[in-house]
Amino acid sequence: MKIVFNLLIIALAVAAGWYFQPGIVTSMDASKANAQKKRSDEIAAAVKQATGATLPDGTSAKEAAASSSARQLAESMRKSAPSSATPAPELPGGTSTTPPGGTPSPETPVVAQVDEIDAKYPLPTFKEIEEITKEWSTIPSRAFPRTVKTLVAITLEGPDGKVPLPEKSEALAVGMTQGMLVLMKNRQDPARSLVPLANTDLKETLSTLYEKYKTYKTELVMKQRTRARGLKARANGATDAELAAAGPKPKVESGGIVAAMVESLRAKQIKETAEDRITGWGELNIEQLEGTSYWTGTIQCTVDNPIFGPTPTELMALIRDDKVVKWLYSGSKEEVQ
Repeated sequence: MKIVFNLLIIALAVAAGWYFQPGIVTSMDASKANAQKKRSDEIAAAVKQATGATLPDGTSAKEAAASSSARQLAESMRKSAPSSATPAPELPGGTSTTPPGGTPSPETPVVAQVDEIDAKYPLPTFKEIEEITKEWSTIPSRAFPRTVKTLVAITLEGPDGKVPLPEKSEALAVGMTQGMLVLMKNRQDPARSLVPLANTDLKETLSTLYEKYKTYKTELVMKQRTRARGLKARANGATDAELAAAGPKPKVESGGIVAAMVESLRAKQIKETAEDRITGWGELNIEQLEGTSYWTGTIQCTVDNPIFGPTPTELMALIRDDKVVKWLYSGSKEEVQ
């Protein structure tokens, strides 16, 4: 009986809850309806996106799709890119230029072939004349005495008084001291004076001589190259007739030194160079000059230029019967003094 009473009480309580809270049922029904509507909206949005319709926020479906595709592509590239470095190109056959360490190797520079004759006879390099003369503050003593022309009227001082020299007169520059020229009227008249360099044409004269000197030295090297190429073309050597015409071969000592040429220099057969100025020896050859065949030997050395001092060059000795007949500049064939 007690059990029945308890069950009755519980049933009355439940009934009372449903009676006093009717919103519970309504709330459950609303939640169910909202879930169904959300699902329907998602389906509708998918359909609109596929057909190009406008989405509720005002963005077209195509724009949204394009934006989504761009984001997906960018994301895909970020994931697939191995590094920021430019990939190394592949060589024919599929071989990559990238070394095992992963860093592309630099391209191998192409080394220009050097002509052996050009290397043996390089073109000369020259200082500027302003450097040689220290901005015309000093002129080598080798340049004097030298005839100059006055650009203004000059007065010289002598034992018999003043000696005037009008503009464009010839005078003799005998030296330079403290940036001034020592000027004389001539060798017979001792009258002299210190005059500025700008009062004569010496600067212009020396500049012109220096340009001619540079041209001469450059042409000399080009002629030396031409001679050397002609000798190289005769790689098989002289013929029997040429050997017979040139006479016995000169004596050659260790290091390619030609005894006859050394004897000639020691005997001072020429004045422009000496044995201690030799920097290298060339090979013996047979050449014909002015209808006569000679053994020819060459030396690399320095010679004295009357103005610009010691300069490197190549001299050639004409040899017959183991004696030097004559010394020449190998390129120009001018006789050495």
